[in-house]
Amino acid sequence: MAPNRNNVIFVDEDNILETLAEYRGQVVQGVAITFIVLELIAYALRLVARRINRVPFGWDDALMIPSLLTNLGICIAVLCRSSIP
Repeated sequence: MAPNRNNVIFVDEDNILETLAEYRGQVVQGVAITFIVLELIAYALRLVARRINRVPFGWDDALMIPSLLTNLGICIAVLCRSSIP
């Protein structure tokens, strides 16, 4: 693959299957782990900010729990699937 003057990348048609078959599991795992860490930190900071400002636990906080669990489940499923080459 060599870029031309317009930064367009041409893929050799003979090697397209080899290119598609490359294993990119480490990148997917890194992204999933990053999302897990960031969402847990964001939710924890939200709860800390509410506690500091003495704001009671509200319906929006309650709705964040199922969304947090859903996103964690998706990331864990991606981690399980991406570990299989």
